[in-house]
Amino acid sequence: GDFRGLLRPIFEKHIARTITSMIHTATNTFVETVKMQKIAQTNRSFSSFSVEKADSFSPNHILLEFSSLAQLTNGILSAFNELRQCAPISLCEQLGKVIEESLSDAVLTIKSLHTKQTVDTKPAFEELCRITVEVFLPYIRTCFSHIFHVPPEATFDITAIADHLAGLFQRNVTPTVHEPI
Repeated sequence: GDFRGLLRPIFEKHIARTITSMIHTATNTFVETVKMQKIAQTNRSFSSFSVEKADSFSPNHILLEFSSLAQLTNGILSAFNELRQCAPISLCEQLGKVIEESLSDAVLTIKSLHTKQTVDTKPAFEELCRITVEVFLPYIRTCFSHIFHVPPEATFDITAIADHLAGLFQRNVTPTVHEPI
C-alpha cells in the first residue's frame, strides 16, 4: 500500500521539535548571558545607524554592537537555515508562536536590565532597546516570513513584543535606509 500520507505528520513533528529546540536553546543562552553581564559600555556614538531594506537578508552590522544580541540573532538564523531546507506551510503558525514567545522572553530579559542601569550604562541600555525594537525584531520577522513566503504581518506581532520596551528609549524618527549592494 501507499503509506506516504502517514509520513507527513512524522516529518512535520520532527521538524517542529528540532526548530523549537534550536530557538529555545538560542533564547535560553541569551537570557543566561544577559543575566550574567552588565550592559556593554561603548565609546561609539549611536545617534544614527543605517537600516537595511527588507529585501536584504544579511543582518544589520549594528547588531554586532551587543554581542549577546548578535549571538541570539545567529542562533535564530541557524534554526531558520535548518527550517529553510524543508518548511511545511502547515508549521508556519506553530513555529511563529515559538518565535514570538522566544522574542518576548528576550525582550523581557532586556527590560529587566532597566533596574540595573547606571549613569554610565544608560546610553548603552537605551541603544540596546532601540536596536532591538528597530532592527532586531523586524529583521527576524522578515526572515521568518520569507521562509514561508507570506507577508511579515501574517506571521507574528512584533508590536506587542516591542511594547515591553516602550518608554525606555527614544525612537529613531527617521532611520537612514540604504540599498543593499
